[in-house]
Amino acid sequence: MPTLDSDEHFIDYCGYKVSIRVNGKDLPVYEKNPNPERRHITAWIPSEAGTEFEIVLFQARSLKHTTCVTISVDGKKVSEAVIGQDYDYKDRINGCLISSTMGRRFQFEKLGTTADESYVNEGIDLSALGKIVIQMRRVTVTKLRKKKAVNKYINPIPRRELLVPEASHKAGNHVVQLGREEPVEDTAAFTEVFERLDKRSWATFEFKYRPIARLQADGIIPKLVSDPDAQQAALRVQAELAKVQIELKAICSQLGSTHQVGPEDDFDLIQE
Repeated sequence: MPTLDSDEHFIDYCGYKVSIRVNGKDLPVYEKNPNPERRHITAWIPSEAGTEFEIVLFQARSLKHTTCVTISVDGKKVSEAVIGQDYDYKDRINGCLISSTMGRRFQFEKLGTTADESYVNEGIDLSALGKIVIQMRRVTVTKLRKKKAVNKYINPIPRRELLVPEASHKAGNHVVQLGREEPVEDTAAFTEVFERLDKRSWATFEFKYRPIARLQADGIIPKLVSDPDAQQAALRVQAELAKVQIELKAICSQLGSTHQVGPEDDFDLIQE
């Protein structure tokens, strides 16, 4: 994935930090929009078809409670985690369980299209596609109990037959699929029983993911220069400007000027 300019690569809100990580690097986030009344924050992230990702969670140690984290992808609950007091204050979720010892990775994929304008995806909320939602709820762990079945969130991600009409505004977007299969730590032994301290989510993080081209077209992220000749021309101009700034600084120093020459100074570069 190309490097995109952004000052932040995570959301820091209500004592939690959450990021979406690809190949060991957190994706840049854009246009963060908090809603203090709902304790809800949204942001945009770029996605690339065929790439696996994981959700990285941090809870500040200043929060003296345990948190049950519920993760939903494209409108479907996919996993839960426990962080905070009496647990580790961080966690990474990279997929779903498909048995007590096997899991499959989260992966961005292209959303399929169909020419059939009347096509209906049964049980799929199309408005939820393209969203990764992480809900934090304060809880007290009351006991551990023996698991009778595998995680109830197994394989909730829409299959590849998920389609949208070609004329839909969703066409060209991405969805999350289950990628490669891998062994996981045996989770069949025990599970926590919670007593929820909040009727609703204590804090909600919503990452809206789209292909880079879509985010650029919508003006959410700047367009990248893809023409190699244009890139080289821009670099030459920057180098020439840097030389002019150095020369002017030397002249100002000789004349005893107090003006500080910087990038904001406008210079007419003479082209050969």
